[in-house]
Amino acid sequence: MPCGHSGMTAGAPEFKGEDEMLKKLVVAFLAGLMLSACTNQPPPQTPQFRFDKTPAFAVQGQSVSIENAYVPPAALPSVENAYSVTPAEIVGAWTRDRIRTTGSVGRVVVRILDASVVEEGLPTQHGFVGYLAGEQNRQFTGHLKVDVFFYGGPNEIRPGRVSAEASASRPIAGNASAHDSEMDYYALLEVLARDFDSALSQQMSAYLAQN
Repeated sequence: MPCGHSGMTAGAPEFKGEDEMLKKLVVAFLAGLMLSACTNQPPPQTPQFRFDKTPAFAVQGQSVSIENAYVPPAALPSVENAYSVTPAEIVGAWTRDRIRTTGSVGRVVVRILDASVVEEGLPTQHGFVGYLAGEQNRQFTGHLKVDVFFYGGPNEIRPGRVSAEASASRPIAGNASAHDSEMDYYALLEVLARDFDSALSQQMSAYLAQN
């Protein structure tokens, strides 16, 4: 159907004896679908993770590296590989902005144990009417978990270690478009990044105060 032509009178479903509110919702929903098809929406802006608003941690060592031990499942409910930005990039940005190595010996290794986002269902109350009205019937849940190892010298067998993890959730409307779902996914990552920064910073501060 060409844009600008509603065609709602001829194409609208008939409701005999159905609730008038349901009829209005269905008509509005179909109209919204056709309107969205005629609208060129700009792509959602991908998050740029920065953690340089607070001082970096000075750690003994001459190098810092990241090891990603998390392998995303290639199937639902895992969804992080469906988007251009993954939670693992939060760890990379945090390491870049918050760790400064000092000295000529030793190294720091940041190991990613979990960097997942899954899509989960939520209980609903209003069925199909709730779907048309945008009832939130699912959510994204993200999880980050890392170990940070501190090797003081080349012959050190048992390095120091700091562990931290963070989780965040973001509800999604049942009738959300792919564009809207992507925006929700990126919004989830922003919250996950904030909580991860808080959790790992606390653990780093405690460790360095004792060593």
